[in-house]
Amino acid sequence: LVCARVLGYLIRHAPTDHGRTNISNEVMDCEDDNKLVELAQLYINNFIRCFKSAKGPTPVPSSRPSRPSLNNVRETLTYLLKEAPHGHLTSKQQALVRDNYRCMVIGSFDRQSCMSIPSVQQSANEMDANVLPTHAAHIIPQSIDAQVLGGHGGGNNHNYAATVGAVLERFGQVRVVEDLNGDHIHRLENIMTLSGDLHADFNALAFWLEETEELNRYRTRAVLPGILRHRVLEFVTFTSSNDSLPLPDRRYLRLHAACAEVANLSGAGDYIDLIFRRLEDMW
Repeated sequence: LVCARVLGYLIRHAPTDHGRTNISNEVMDCEDDNKLVELAQLYINNFIRCFKSAKGPTPVPSSRPSRPSLNNVRETLTYLLKEAPHGHLTSKQQALVRDNYRCMVIGSFDRQSCMSIPSVQQSANEMDANVLPTHAAHIIPQSIDAQVLGGHGGGNNHNYAATVGAVLERFGQVRVVEDLNGDHIHRLENIMTLSGDLHADFNALAFWLEETEELNRYRTRAVLPGILRHRVLEFVTFTSSNDSLPLPDRRYLRLHAACAEVANLSGAGDYIDLIFRRLEDMW
C-alpha cells in the first residue's frame, strides 16, 4: 500500500512537468505488480531516504588563529568574498552575511554572531529580536557530496550516490553531479540560515517551503500545525544583503518540498523512520 501511494504522490507532486511525465512513463512501463513495487522502492531508497536521512547541523564557525578577527560586517564580507577558503564553514559565514545574521524563516538573530560582532548585537537589541543558535541548512543533503558523487571506484557509497543523482535529475531536473559536486554542495544556492529547531524539522521533512508565483517568496508548510504556530509567518520572502551572495535556488527547495509532500502523504517517511530505529536498536 505504501508503494502504491508513493508512486501516486510522486506523479501528483512532481516539481516539474517533465518529472511528472518521466514518473508516469516509468509506471506505465511496469509489467506487473512486482515491477511497480521495485520502482516505488527505487524512489523510497534513492529520493525520500536521501532527504530523510540528512546529516546534522553544520558546526558553528570557529575562531582559529588562521582566520582574522572579524568584528564588523564589512570586514567579514570582504574576507569571505576574497580570502576565505572554500568549505562548509565559509558557506555558513557567507549565508549569515547574506541573511543579515538571522534565521531566514523566523528572523531570530544568530547567537554566535551577536556575541562576536558588536553591530549585529546592536541590531538585535534595537529590534528587540530573539537571539538563538542558527545552522547552515543544506537543501540537497551533504550525504551526496563530492566524496561520494565525485569519487572514483565502485564502492557502495559511490553507487548509491550515483543512483540518487540520476533519480533527482529524472524527477526534479536538478543535475546534482554538475551543480553540487565537491565543495559545490556548500554553495550558497544550497544553503539556508535556519534556527536549530527548524533545521531539525527541515531535515526530518516535517517542515518545508512551498514555492509561490512571486520570485523568492514561499509559503511555510509543516506536517503538524504546532511546528509553525505563534512564531512563523504563513509566507516568507528571501532577500540578500549583497548581490554577490545568491539566494537559495528555488529548484532545490521545490525538490525538497516535493519529497516532504510524498513522504508525509504516502507514509514512506514513517517507514524510513522505523527502519532507522531498528538499525539503532541493533547497535
